[in-house]
Amino acid sequence: MNSLLYALPSIILVGFANVIIKWRIDWLNKLNIGPFGKETFRFIFDPYIVVGILATGGSILWWFKIMPNVKVSVVYPIIQAGVIVMTILLSFIFLHERLNLGQSVGLALLVAGIIIASWNS
Repeated sequence: MNSLLYALPSIILVGFANVIIKWRIDWLNKLNIGPFGKETFRFIFDPYIVVGILATGGSILWWFKIMPNVKVSVVYPIIQAGVIVMTILLSFIFLHERLNLGQSVGLALLVAGIIIASWNS
């Protein structure tokens, strides 16, 4: 369970970054503002896009900090699976995306895998 605590900040930061960036890109696309074109700088320096980038960067810095203290073979898979779970959960809450049965079963298996992988590690 200690490994999960080390992984949690990265999971939260990247999960929120994914949802914030997705939400903002959808909004910017309605205004015909994209990463490639005459509005590139407006897109890149949009405050919400910048927050998403900073959250991802914060996760990377956290990873550098915890790496000497953890087993990479345990914590890295927990972070990756946790980010998937967090992104799906936040997408459900904030973007109103719904899961089908197969996605729900897959999510349950990921959660079970995170618990098993972090158990006594």
